[in-house]
Amino acid sequence: MWLALILFVASLASVALSSQSLDLAGTCPWSPQIQLWGRLATTPSQAACGKNESKNDSPTTSWDGPRACVGSYCVHSNAALGGIVLLTTEKNARRVMEVQPSKPGASDSGSLQETPFVERALPGKGLGLAAKRHIRRGELVMVEAPAMLVQKRVLEDRSGRYIESLDLAARSLPAARRKAFMRQGRAGDGEGGYQILDILLTNSFRLSLAGEGEAAGFHYGNYPNASRINHDCRPNLISRTDKSLVFRAYAARAITPGEELTISYIDQLAPVAERQAHTRAVWGFVCSCEHCRLPAAEASSSASRIKRLARLEEELGKFEKLDGRLDMAEELLRIYEVERLDSKLGGPYRLAALSYCMLGREDLARRYASLAAEALAMEQGEDTKDMEAIRALAQNPKGHPCWQIGG
Repeated sequence: MWLALILFVASLASVALSSQSLDLAGTCPWSPQIQLWGRLATTPSQAACGKNESKNDSPTTSWDGPRACVGSYCVHSNAALGGIVLLTTEKNARRVMEVQPSKPGASDSGSLQETPFVERALPGKGLGLAAKRHIRRGELVMVEAPAMLVQKRVLEDRSGRYIESLDLAARSLPAARRKAFMRQGRAGDGEGGYQILDILLTNSFRLSLAGEGEAAGFHYGNYPNASRINHDCRPNLISRTDKSLVFRAYAARAITPGEELTISYIDQLAPVAERQAHTRAVWGFVCSCEHCRLPAAEASSSASRIKRLARLEEELGKFEKLDGRLDMAEELLRIYEVERLDSKLGGPYRLAALSYCMLGREDLARRYASLAAEALAMEQGEDTKDMEAIRALAQNPKGHPCWQIGG
């Protein structure tokens, strides 16, 4: 069973938390929207609420629940997977159990012998994360499974009937995991389940588990460590959430000791006024990152480069076009470098590799195909579309269909 997961940085609806209302329209999730879809195994019929279940011969081993059911929404927990709690339907719970969200896998362990960051107070931002040593581009910086996954309809409900279930969900987390969860920022001063609700709405990723209808599949996934990563329009981290719901962040460029770790919550290519309006409407702050504080003349030059970038990508996407292709590919790469779009290099590297291949430039085709594969693996995962073809191009440009395509 394979699932696919894409991070949408620029597509969140504008929402804001109200201490007087539990209506989600008006609520701001901390981070970009995620969608999860794919083929899913048939799930068993809903179990009776209030009964614990554990099957030693299935992926649901060590899961406790369903408990504290309100209607079809129940609490399920698993301390063995680093501490994860669900408040959702039985059908959605089975889907999560199948993908086994967990701690880092074997491929991650060598990169995470130590945590390369520390938490610290940042002027005007509250708590954030900063590098405690030099971090090289491509280094894995953070891996985290969700602490809690709660069905969106639970958080929308105005009646308060799910509050006790939310409180139980938080109390079902292992002690260390619960401490990290409870330390997250919140907008109000409620207690018990209302405090849990506040934390979830303020600090969570928005997820969509397909297969049960669009509305029924929406969830909020909470990652306590990832929630500490602040926004920057030119971030130094690449972040994504993989098929097993595990959050991963990689260094987009070399990071120096003491430098704040950042991701982008929004479309980095949008004009400054649009970016700032977005952060104000969705997260309640006007972005004041270095890029948003450029002097007027520099901001205008940047906007012109971004417009030119879009035109270049459109032209380079016309694979029958050879005239001027070398110059366009090199200009595209220069713009990405000048604009410090280090977290978005997979696409331009791929276009450059194909362009050099089409023009018979073997060494450059090989080099940029390798760079594209490296960048896309971080940005989208190893199983991203066309990865096999990109790696084949890096190995043997002359054997690729793009080789000297113009004759």
